[in-house]
Amino acid sequence: MRRLLFNRLLSFSAGRQSQQGFTLIEILLVITLLAVISVAALNAFEGNEDQARFNVTRLEMVELQKALLQFRRDNRELPCRVYRDGEYNPFDFENAYGNQFSGSYLFPSDTDRDDWHTWCQSQANSGGADKASHALLMLNVFPYDAAAHSVLFWDRTRQIGWNGPYISKEALTDGWGNRYRLLDPELDYNQTVYCQEHATVTGQLAIDGTTDLYNCQSVTDGALPADYIIPGNIVRLVSTGENGVLESASDEYDLATDDMCVPPAGSDDLILCLLR
Repeated sequence: MRRLLFNRLLSFSAGRQSQQGFTLIEILLVITLLAVISVAALNAFEGNEDQARFNVTRLEMVELQKALLQFRRDNRELPCRVYRDGEYNPFDFENAYGNQFSGSYLFPSDTDRDDWHTWCQSQANSGGADKASHALLMLNVFPYDAAAHSVLFWDRTRQIGWNGPYISKEALTDGWGNRYRLLDPELDYNQTVYCQEHATVTGQLAIDGTTDLYNCQSVTDGALPADYIIPGNIVRLVSTGENGVLESASDEYDLATDDMCVPPAGSDDLILCLLR
């Protein structure tokens, strides 16, 4: 009786196993279907990821705008406002006191205006984990030796001074991991001011050789000359987008007609004008 029952169980199990098998064609069809589903899911994820990077960048730029305007209220100027005399013009300090930066956050060795302008937009701590432009890093790190220049910290009596950090280091790079750029921080006038374009260099402003300042004029002062075409309120915060290439520098625009708060045609830059 036991042998008979055992044999019946074996034959029943073998029958079920033979019925549960798949043919080669069925297996190939399942593999193909899984491959199609995987590709579709991957494409959908990548699309959402790109949109997420874009959304995060836009949100961060708004927060950076708030931080920069707070920095301006506290210090009476934006970081790297290089064509005006002020406490945050590093060459004034370097000439008077020597190099006061510590670690890898250093002044350029040359005191040429163009070199300083380039340095403000260049990457601090290149090769390290912290990627930020020198100008925007001032929002997070006091730019001078604290012991030697403690007078530049917040002074409650005068209601002026560096009162940061204004934003975290993580917010100094966009959704694609590229550092944000602060372009033309010295153009923080109001909407009635226009500045003169350089006579020979497209996209640059004319400098008064006597005062070493921009040639700018308010509309309320009277009729503006024809070459006063650069708005005086176009401090711009820029993300270089997915390709990481700055495509919205001043010389990419027709300054007489183009809106510099809008990326040039074909550019994936994101631009936020701080004062508009």
